[in-house]
Amino acid sequence: MILAALSFRAAELWLVSILSLAAVGLGVAWLYPSQVRPLRWPWNWMLPTLRVSGLAALGVSLLKPVLTRTRTIEEQGAVVIALDRSMSMGVGDRRLGSEPDRTQIIGQLVAMADGLGKLPSDVRAGAAGIAGQITRLQGLASEVVRAWNEVDFARLSGREPQDAQLRLEQSIGEFLNAAKAAEDAAQAAGARPQVVQQLRQLRQRADDRARWLPSLRESVGRAAALIVESQAAADEQLYRANEQVKWVCDSLSLMSRLGLAWESLTGGRGALLNRLDEKVPLVGFSIGETVNPVPLRVGGRIPRDVPVEADAAVSDLVGGLRRGIQGLGRQPIQAVVLFSDGRIVGAEGGSLPAGLLPAGVPVFAVYTASPRVRDLAITRVEMPRSAFVGQTIGVRVNLAAVGLDANALAGEAVLSAAGAAPLEQRARPVMEFRVTLNRPGLQRIVIDAPAQRDEASLANNRVERWVKVLSQRHKVLAVAGSPGWDFRYACAALSRTSFVELRSVDVRRGQVGLGLRPEQILDQDLVLLYDVPEDALGSEQWSAVRDLVERRGGSLIWVPGVTHLVQNYEKAGVADLLPYRNPTRPVWRVWPGESPYYHAVPAPGVADAVALRLDDDPAVSRRRWDELPGFYRYLFMPPAELRAGAGVLLVERDSPAPQAPLLIERQVGRGKVLFLAIAETWRWREKVGDRDQARFWGQLLRHAVGEPFAASNGTLSLDVDEVVVNPGQKVRLRARVVSALGEATPPQLALSVLSRGRTVRSGTLEPVESEGAGRYAAVIDPLPVGEYELHVTGTDEDAWTGEQSVPLRVERSYEAEMANLSGDPDTLNRLVEGTGGKVIPLEQVGLLPDLLAGARLRQPQISEVHLWSSWHLFVFVVGCLSAEWALRKRFGMA
Repeated sequence: MILAALSFRAAELWLVSILSLAAVGLGVAWLYPSQVRPLRWPWNWMLPTLRVSGLAALGVSLLKPVLTRTRTIEEQGAVVIALDRSMSMGVGDRRLGSEPDRTQIIGQLVAMADGLGKLPSDVRAGAAGIAGQITRLQGLASEVVRAWNEVDFARLSGREPQDAQLRLEQSIGEFLNAAKAAEDAAQAAGARPQVVQQLRQLRQRADDRARWLPSLRESVGRAAALIVESQAAADEQLYRANEQVKWVCDSLSLMSRLGLAWESLTGGRGALLNRLDEKVPLVGFSIGETVNPVPLRVGGRIPRDVPVEADAAVSDLVGGLRRGIQGLGRQPIQAVVLFSDGRIVGAEGGSLPAGLLPAGVPVFAVYTASPRVRDLAITRVEMPRSAFVGQTIGVRVNLAAVGLDANALAGEAVLSAAGAAPLEQRARPVMEFRVTLNRPGLQRIVIDAPAQRDEASLANNRVERWVKVLSQRHKVLAVAGSPGWDFRYACAALSRTSFVELRSVDVRRGQVGLGLRPEQILDQDLVLLYDVPEDALGSEQWSAVRDLVERRGGSLIWVPGVTHLVQNYEKAGVADLLPYRNPTRPVWRVWPGESPYYHAVPAPGVADAVALRLDDDPAVSRRRWDELPGFYRYLFMPPAELRAGAGVLLVERDSPAPQAPLLIERQVGRGKVLFLAIAETWRWREKVGDRDQARFWGQLLRHAVGEPFAASNGTLSLDVDEVVVNPGQKVRLRARVVSALGEATPPQLALSVLSRGRTVRSGTLEPVESEGAGRYAAVIDPLPVGEYELHVTGTDEDAWTGEQSVPLRVERSYEAEMANLSGDPDTLNRLVEGTGGKVIPLEQVGLLPDLLAGARLRQPQISEVHLWSSWHLFVFVVGCLSAEWALRKRFGMA
């Protein structure tokens, strides 16, 4: 047995090498005898031997010696097995129901069972051979087309096409031979006459190159489809006639995608791990949010049970492969095999990073999803994150039907909420529910879509949403100097709004003061001034309105009227609350015609703003704005006269650019002021009742007072953006402090994150200057899964000692992962592109051992050690000379 062979890359330097060796020998023979004569044996010969050995090695290195040997199986590298453990891999999409694709699925199961060696060797004779032949034909057809394109390119570029033409003829010859072999295999297997004829035509039409070459791949594809169809029909007959085949296929049909992947690795004599040499190193890992090791051999035995669960909410195939391969360090790799359905969720797809794998290492992706999936999933739910007790909210649900008729879904969808009767609605792609929330606190809303026949998974037929139901309503004070129709209808709409506690006051002619103390005004969340003259409020009341906005963070909506023309309000001390700089410039524009002419529309850039939506659907909202009835008058304010920081929400549709502003907002101190330049919104009730006007005032009020706080004790209000978040998601907490007049607000607030009564994290809420004084916020870094309480108090140095808490839930959501269970083979094709690998359907997994064997043969089988430039030579020479030097020192020699 030859273990290794020694060769020389610079044998032509043999004379130089010999002369150098001779010089070394002569020098040692001349100089060393007199030096080592006083030494005893063995030291008298060891010193010259060390010197000769070191220098002789250098002399031989001139010939560049190379040690060549055959690589062992272990040295050829490990086979890396990667399993996608995303939740979509846990669905079973090959169940044998009554769907129209039953024949195709049975064909896949029979082919898979045959490839795994679970069927008797002669029960499906010839089928595997035909499948292999057609797969080879498809590859050769691509080679023929590529060679044909090279010939055309050579001619167009002005080069001689002889070499390219020769490659084309060779490719065509190989293809025609393979087509004849496939035809013979089909006849031997008793295939349908149509299959044999289709394969024969692949050769017969080759004479007409001009028509044959452009359509070659399509012709092979038609032949492959016909073979698959024919084989599927034969497999179904076999399934019905053979009890063993039926039992095996029924068992496989109950497995999930991940279960079938593991069966392909371990089940049956044809499984991959059973056909690989036991000496081949195996490395396994699963891909999810993290990359976890998977044992493929335990004590020399292959585990039968699946060692992983499909429980990941993220599908990051590229990132997972990168982390898994990088974790192998310098271990050589022979090939990578990935079992996946190709879905990418929460990450980006694409190809593997350059340089991740050595050149020549292929990636084979086994596509585990069924070609046809039947599934119904809830893909989107739109609803408010917060509401008030007694408020009716809209819930918009979107369903996605895969492999099903979306307009003929069976059953009814059900919405359930605590304290409310279940709501049922016939299942369709888009559904609208209206549910009234009667209980305060954190409430769960559950939406169930009906199960469909032969559905792949029911895990995506249910979703949960959480809504903050608040018991404290917004306090609104509405004051009118001339309570016309617009004021009355606006108050009527607000009084029917569940989250509003309305108090309306009419200022009669000649009356001074509202009969309200300043403290009562300061207790409001919003004040609505409707055509209010300057002398209608006393100085203390006007001062309270200003303090409400500037210091307490309240809101003011100001609507001018025609009864009391615009005044400057300088005596009241609130002129700077108006949105324009010069109070003498605004004038009423009145249309003299019989029909209203002016129309209000959202300003450019804010058409889809939530505050202006007349419907939950943005498209419907835009259409309703366009269809709103007009009005006769509005207060014209030149856009150039608006104060700094003023933003325009509504404009007059037909006014010249820049369009006349109709609704203006501005931040003043801690609060917000809105100015509505029209007093005829009651005209929007024409033909539709209060649909649009009531919606407008409700949305405007919520925009003015801001998102409500989940918890409040009057002094401290606290809220969290989302009460239910995913692991890894940050949480924004906001707070508002309302201090007494003249008192400062705390510089910061103390935050404690509690879990089961124990503090697990602490921090502070810092002031948010952009939102005015008294506003605070903090961003909490991601928390583990669990239930928490966010507790906020004042710092010890502050006189203010209030405290407040809100709940928080951290739980994993699989909705994005399960929204669409269809596989994505294109993702896998991009991933294996450029590696020399390919994508294999799960039913053809029996081809995988041969593909790995072919890949191994294409890699270098010989290991070379360049002795002349290796560390071995360096160590040997340095060792010999160092040993001689040490002995010389030991014996006192120069």
